[in-house]
Amino acid sequence: MREGTWRNPHTFEQGVEFLQEHSIDYEVAIAGHHGALMTKESWLDDVAGGMFVDHDGYGSQVTSGGLLTERIHPSAADTLMRDDTSYILWFNK
Repeated sequence: MREGTWRNPHTFEQGVEFLQEHSIDYEVAIAGHHGALMTKESWLDDVAGGMFVDHDGYGSQVTSGGLLTERIHPSAADTLMRDDTSYILWFNK
């Protein structure tokens, strides 16, 4: 699968497929929101390792069906993560 670009980002479905072989898909558009898609587990690991901090940006929680739910900042990862979240769509500042 080709990589998404800013002008031609992956859909949610393409992003999920891309994640089967990659840890992050940098160009994904979901419901008009454009960001980097990763699994919840991958994002939580990266937050714990200090790769994502509040100063960098924020994420939107995404269900397994591609529905954007609530915004989340790395500092709140342990307390505000929804049970139905499967992915994070990350937005850099």
